[in-house]
Amino acid sequence: MDLPVFSQLPVSMIAFLLLMGMALFGYFETLKASNTLTRNLRTNSVAGQKPMRPHSLPLYHGWFRLLCTLIPGFGVLVLGASIKPLLLERTALSNLPAEISSLPQDQLDLFLLDAQKIAFGGIPSSDTPQLQEIANIMASTSGMLNLVVAVLAIALAAVGFYWSKGKLSVDFRARNKVETAILVLMVAAAALAVLTTFGIVFSLVFETAKFFKVYSILDFLFGTLWSPQIAIRADQVGQTGSFGAVALFLGTFIIMLIAIIVAVPIGLGSAIYLSEYATD
Repeated sequence: MDLPVFSQLPVSMIAFLLLMGMALFGYFETLKASNTLTRNLRTNSVAGQKPMRPHSLPLYHGWFRLLCTLIPGFGVLVLGASIKPLLLERTALSNLPAEISSLPQDQLDLFLLDAQKIAFGGIPSSDTPQLQEIANIMASTSGMLNLVVAVLAIALAAVGFYWSKGKLSVDFRARNKVETAILVLMVAAAALAVLTTFGIVFSLVFETAKFFKVYSILDFLFGTLWSPQIAIRADQVGQTGSFGAVALFLGTFIIMLIAIIVAVPIGLGSAIYLSEYATD
């Protein structure tokens, strides 16, 4: 199947490279202009005029322009990548045929997953005309979203690029701006790490609650058979599934016991040798 051209173009990578090139060009251009400004001030001071010193070093002016270029552009790219899966899913759901949209939720999720695999070059579990149609829609939508996000990111980066260029002056506090921006980025990174941890915990709790709604917690804790084979579709061969965790606990305990049997004599013997015989 021939997918739309936009879906095959590395638009996001091109936008990323353009942003990096624009930011680096602005950095070195501002660094050069700031050095020139500093030399002119020194020349005027030697000539007898009132000595003036710029508030910030040329390096900070360069970093200020680089950050003003990168932050808006990368922010748009990250935001676009975050909301893209949701937009693709909604687009696919709004174009589903009636016989597909009426399927149970698990089969509908599998259908959308197969369509996504076809759209982005994966191997689906089945191949039907409906899947091909939805995959085409998802691929086309993905390509257009990539293009829109890339254009918007480059446009905002260009605004920051040209706006920051006019900020170069003797009194401009570039160092304060750069340090504040870096502090905000560090706090955001730390907050993201904390939120990610909470997200993982919430996801585990949510999925665990869903699991125990369909499977007894007593059977899980005291069952002796672990056979997690469940048929996802009606045409698949699979068991009803058994999730007795005793087998897992027992396997873990046996591994721990073997490790203790091997490690304790060697470790204890090494400690006795080092403390009693190797000290001399």
